[in-house]
Amino acid sequence: MTALDTYIAPAARRTGIWWMLLGLLIIVGLWLLGTLAVLIGWVLWQVVQLGDVDLALQQMGAFMVGGTPLTIVLILATFGGIWLGVWLAMVAIHDQSFRTILAPDKRVHVRDLLLGIGLAVAFFLPSLVAALVLAEPYRTELTIGTWAVWLIPIVLLVFVQAGSEELIFRGYLLQQLGQISRHPAVWAGVPAVGFGLLHLFNLPGIGGVYYAAVTTLMGFSFAVLVWRSGNLWSAIGLHLGNNLLGIAFIGAEGPLAGMQFWLFPEETVVTLMPVDLAVSAVLLALLISPLGRIFGTGGKVV
Repeated sequence: MTALDTYIAPAARRTGIWWMLLGLLIIVGLWLLGTLAVLIGWVLWQVVQLGDVDLALQQMGAFMVGGTPLTIVLILATFGGIWLGVWLAMVAIHDQSFRTILAPDKRVHVRDLLLGIGLAVAFFLPSLVAALVLAEPYRTELTIGTWAVWLIPIVLLVFVQAGSEELIFRGYLLQQLGQISRHPAVWAGVPAVGFGLLHLFNLPGIGGVYYAAVTTLMGFSFAVLVWRSGNLWSAIGLHLGNNLLGIAFIGAEGPLAGMQFWLFPEETVVTLMPVDLAVSAVLLALLISPLGRIFGTGGKVV
């Protein structure tokens, strides 16, 4: 039995395309409800602060634009409903313990989580050097004191956001599709392509195409980590480390700006995308190669 077989095995109780689609409907529905709850809560808080409903609704534009630690917190909090949605789909539809989507043994694999974070740092640094050659970021007005105050909630919520995406694509979908077919094009390819397409409109024009390609490659890397380790923790670690470095250190202008010390201007993002594309391709090749065995062999475990 391989690490992948071990990971997919808990999903065997109730599988099939229609059950999977019903589960996805529940997940998406609770994601939307969670997002709505965050937005309504934010507007009500603004009403209390401003004493005017119209002014509170006008402030919604600031929420969409971003630019402060608070708006980042609110945006990341909208992903919380996904955790509840996956839990409900697992328990109500598939008669499966939620914890088995993280690891079949239901344990928190701290080593794998830290290895994933370390991998993110290892690849972020050379990518950053290449980016600095092509474009020059500017120093924001963020102070170290403000950054320190918001850091812990941001770290926790980036974990919620990154973990939620892994729960759907490398957790729920990978396990369900793995029950249908063990071909990598199915259990790894379909979630990776779906993950990439969801990011297609994050940037306008050709930038969106680049971004979709980068996130598709990253989706394959996350799937390889699951294949090697037999759990979701290293994929969550890589996703968490990558997103956290871009949100709480140096990143690009956009809705998730506000916690970085340096920002690349929005017009330079397309120029930098080929760097991300190349780094993502190298990362995937490394994980597939024998060097990737540090995360697990991907071979027989019992």
